[in-house]
Amino acid sequence: MQGYENPREATRHIVYANCHLANMPMDIEVPQAILPDTVFKAVVRIPYDMQVKQVLVNGQNGALNMGVVLILPEGFKLAPPDRISPKIKEKMGNLSFQSYNPTKKDILVIGPVPGKKYSEITFPILSPDPTTKKDVHFLKYPIYVGGNNGRGQVYLDGSKSNNTVYNATAVSGVSKIVCKKKGGSEITINRLHMDTKWLILYLQD
Repeated sequence: MQGYENPREATRHIVYANCHLANMPMDIEVPQAILPDTVFKAVVRIPYDMQVKQVLVNGQNGALNMGVVLILPEGFKLAPPDRISPKIKEKMGNLSFQSYNPTKKDILVIGPVPGKKYSEITFPILSPDPTTKKDVHFLKYPIYVGGNNGRGQVYLDGSKSNNTVYNATAVSGVSKIVCKKKGGSEITINRLHMDTKWLILYLQD
């Protein structure tokens, strides 16, 4: 999942996991100003073409998944359930948010979630309290957000997804699959343009 200590590089690119490196246009809506120790909502919208499909686990085409990482100013964090108003809870739906890691509670991650249902995601955020945290100062702070849709790895049918590229070192193809009586399979791969023309794999159940 999270493959980087900090999802925001010095280049300003947001790369919180190897499978989520592609660019994705998105919008974020937050209040212009907030009070200390107050719960507010950050709404992230991820527009995309609903006609675009991805390959599902069963091999069929289906709707895209979504993933979002939200980088808040230090001291801000996910609001506890007992502080969230019914109105914000209704907007959140059944989504489950988590911190990027235990030491970075100001970085929130969600996904993958069904993009068709959650093209708009509401994060419940709790602002820090300067009376209890002396290192907190209320200024103008930037908020960063990154998002992606679809699978980041290779699809089950072998086609590439996003910008994660896996290429074979040689042209080949499966020429024969034989199921053994004692279990397992014998797979024969034709290796073209190589000294050894055939490669036989034995897979046990």
